[in-house]
Formats: sequence, C-alpha cells, structure tokens
Amino acid sequence: LSDYIFQIITKKNFFGFDARCLDYNGTIVCDRFGGMFDQELIAGMYILFFGILILGTNLLIHKKIKLLIPCFILMGLMIFKSGEKANFLSFLVFFSTYILFHKINLNFKKISILIIAFSILITGLLKYDVSINKRYINFYNQYLTSEEGKSILYKIYSNPWAVHYRGSFEMIKEKPLFGSGIKSFRKICNNFEYILTEKENRESDLVVCSTHPHNFYIEVLVESGLIGFLFFSLIILKSIKFSFNHNDLLLKFIFCICVSFLFPLKPTGSVFSSLTAAIFWIMVSLPYAYYNFSNNLKKKKYE
Repeated sequence: LSDYIFQIITKKNFFGFDARCLDYNGTIVCDRFGGMFDQELIAGMYILFFGILILGTNLLIHKKIKLLIPCFILMGLMIFKSGEKANFLSFLVFFSTYILFHKINLNFKKISILIIAFSILITGLLKYDVSINKRYINFYNQYLTSEEGKSILYKIYSNPWAVHYRGSFEMIKEKPLFGSGIKSFRKICNNFEYILTEKENRESDLVVCSTHPHNFYIEVLVESGLIGFLFFSLIILKSIKFSFNHNDLLLKFIFCICVSFLFPLKPTGSVFSSLTAAIFWIMVSLPYAYYNFSNNLKKKKYE
C-alpha cells in the first residue's frame, strides 16, 4: 500500500515504475496507478480482494470492530483512485453487503456519517482531481450520455464490452449444451464479426474478438455450455451458502468479499486463463479453508 500511495504522489513507485499517463485533448494526465505491478493495472484488485481481506480479518481477530468501516472507506478511496472502475463497483457491492448482512452491534448514526463523508470525498475527487475526472467523467460521457445521432441505448448496445457479450450469445446459441471448448472464444470469435451493424463498422473500430468475453459467467456459458455452467453455478452457490449460514463473524466477512467478487454485472478477467482464475478459486474455497482451520484450532485447544 505504501508503494502504491508513493506512486500516486510522485508518479513513480519505489522501483521506479511509472504511473500510466495519457494525452487527454492535449493535457497529459496520469490516470492509472499499478504500483509494484507496473503497467499491469491490477493494484485496485489486490487492495480489494487481499488488502481488505487481510486487514478485515486482522481487525476482527483482535476485536477492533470499530476500525473496520473507516479502514474500508480509506481502501475504497484508494481503489477509486486506481482508476479500476469494475473493482470500485465490486468495492461498493462489498461495502453495501457488509453493512446489510454483518450481524454486529453497529452504530448506524456513525455509519451514516461515514457514508456521507465517503460520498462527499468521492464527489470532491471527481470534481477536483484531474486524473479521476478524466478517467471516470470521460467514461461517462463516452458511453452513458447521448449525442447527435447516438442515443444512450445505442451507446450501451455498441460499447466494446457489449459487443463481446453480443458475440458470445451467438456462440452460445450455436453450441448451447457443451459449449465450444475451454479457451475457444479467442479462436472462434472472428466468425462472429457479422453481428456488428453497418453503422458500427463505419463509425468505430469495434471488434467481437478478444482473448475472452470479459465476464466469467458468459465465458463459462460460451466455452463449457449450460452443462458446465450448471456445475460452475453450484460451486459458487454452495460456497456462498456455506459462508452465509454459519454464525461466525469472519465467515460473514468472507461472505461479503465473495459476493463482491462474484457479482455478475461487471466486466471481469478470464476464469480459465488469467489472474482472475486464481482469485476465483481462492475466493470460492476460502470459506471452507477458514472453517476447517478454525475447527482444527478449537480441537487442539481442548486436547
């Protein structure tokens, strides 16, 4: 975290890695910060799924529950600053789930004040931080506002992620039961460029092809079909149910992190061939690992 904060301040981290800087209409703006990951821009994901996990677990073990919300808000701001929109969305899902389902004696008046303060800080950063403004406001203007000849619905339908999803649904229709095979999306996607409209071909450089469809639920449907998706869904639901049903503060906390990672309405990495795959299996197995570890400790205590 210190390395990441140092890069935000100086535009270089302890190892000399530069922040990602782009030209926005003649203005050079550093809008992404990878920290020790250099140009692999995943620092926000690590803060969310490992930083919050380690910090939250440590605070819960030492019964410093009052520090949880302020620390989560601080880390949320760091994820926001990283420029990783999908991971910031995951953080909001995590934070909302934690507030709603964590059965501890929370002072809701203080939480309300902290949430309002968090909202004010986010608004202030959007308005006065140039890198955040360019990163988030430009995205909003590019994909979520209408302009002459392009409605909001058209821009949503024709954004790069939506094009991957549209192509994916055509692939699913061709082989619905067993899919096209693991890692097949990148091999067959060229056959589905026909889904692009004449207007999309004329006015943009959109393509269906990529290494994966940028959503692991859709990826599983494309590459392993409805049969594979059924088993995939059962693994996820069983893990979430297991962590939610046990009356243990740490398991409830792990439940919140799992829900944020598995939230389906966001772009993701590949579940078969990227860092996302490793994190996916860690998250799915984490409730069982903690439960078994906790039980073994209790048994040793009474032996």
